[in-house]
Amino acid sequence: MAITQPRLSPRILSSLASSIRVPDYDRDRISPGIVHIGVGSFHRAHQAVYIDDCLATDPQWGIVGVSMRSPQMREALAQQDFLYTLAQRNGDGDKCRIIGSLLKILVLDQERHEILELLTNPSTRIVSLTVTEKGYCVDMVSRRLDVEHPDVVADLQNPNCPVSLPGLLTAALARRMELGIEPFSVLSCDNLRENGKIIRAAIFEFATLSVPDLVPWLEEKLACPSTMVDRIVPKTSDEDVAGISRSSGYEESWPVIAEPFSQWVIEDNFPTGRPAFNDSDVTFVDDVHRYEEMKLRLLNGMHSSLAYIGLLSGHEIVAQAMADETIVHYLEHLAHDDLIPSFDGSTGVDAGAYVTSLFERFSNPGIRHMLIQIASDGSQKLPQRLFPAMRQRVDQGAKANAIALSIAAWINCWQRPEFTFADPQADNLSRVISANASSRDVVEAVFRLPGIFDTDDYSKFGSVVVHSLETIMRGGIRSAILKLEMELDHAS
Repeated sequence: MAITQPRLSPRILSSLASSIRVPDYDRDRISPGIVHIGVGSFHRAHQAVYIDDCLATDPQWGIVGVSMRSPQMREALAQQDFLYTLAQRNGDGDKCRIIGSLLKILVLDQERHEILELLTNPSTRIVSLTVTEKGYCVDMVSRRLDVEHPDVVADLQNPNCPVSLPGLLTAALARRMELGIEPFSVLSCDNLRENGKIIRAAIFEFATLSVPDLVPWLEEKLACPSTMVDRIVPKTSDEDVAGISRSSGYEESWPVIAEPFSQWVIEDNFPTGRPAFNDSDVTFVDDVHRYEEMKLRLLNGMHSSLAYIGLLSGHEIVAQAMADETIVHYLEHLAHDDLIPSFDGSTGVDAGAYVTSLFERFSNPGIRHMLIQIASDGSQKLPQRLFPAMRQRVDQGAKANAIALSIAAWINCWQRPEFTFADPQADNLSRVISANASSRDVVEAVFRLPGIFDTDDYSKFGSVVVHSLETIMRGGIRSAILKLEMELDHAS
């Protein structure tokens, strides 16, 4: 007869194995001070962990999560009082801890009134975000509010029943102004250049269209600090759930897996207060830009490139692709020939050593990070991760062949029927790629799509992307990498 394991809950924490770290504070004493919008794996493995670390000495910063769409996470974690397991994973196995900073999750479609009340409460002093690039309802090229986005259109017609992120934040801030309550700080934790400026501009543009009297108040009071976040967090698989439940001795609905490394750099601008992080936990700076440029281009840029090159090479998992010498040689060229020279390196960090550490992190055999997951939403990610570096290298007089091969690999993946990607531009990409036969026509059509490239990008570097795509289509991705290496060796 099978023995039924207990469900993870507060009552079993004292009986867990000593190897499992549990909260070192009384959860009943924790009060909410942060509302986090977009409760996914990354938030639970990153920001929620940093908050968990400080609650013993600063109990006023518990987190209430908000899901903009699905109730799935709420339903999974509610049965364990929103406790969950973080498994820090490398080749030696898992190091587990229970995270208690998430107090509950609300779902916008079901609990909109309660969410707006919470956002209006003076105790809510920070609203943090991990909604991915597409959640901002912003054109990532112009960096302006997408006023034709269906959710934005709906909110402008009915601002008291918001469904978009800009609409929700603006509605809450308008209520706070009416009640004489200082605004919360809006803390974006997504992989976007100047993420604080992007969400601030989206709120201002939405307010200008819907509540113009709010704008002067926002100009005077609203803080939207930018951040740089860094941790590799793969999607939790059914095997992960079963394995952690089996090894821990308790049933766990939705654990989260992460690599050992974690970093958080924040612009220190919180007029109504922030958690008392230890200096070693979070890096507070006056300007995040130099950190985010290095991370977006090197880590995120190489991650996206690895996804498309790896998929075309027949791989499914990041660590598997990193065992492929041809791909590793390509990434070395990408980093040292194009990405590192594209920024000024003013972080004080040795970029070469940083790249070496990234290769080690990507090769972690314990992290089963699916390439198809990283490859999703390329039309939103690549304008942040690769296109700025490409433009700067071209302006520097370089051809940027390695970046061009990444862009061509992204386009070629869309040409392959065996791949299906989640992407807000999926219909447009499929349409223009299927409607054109030659590599030149395909590349030009993709470059002309609104919201991905700048208007002069095709004239600047379209031809080198065409050349790369032609090479891939003639001989495959490995042939294209070998040809790239020959061209770079000849140029040097």
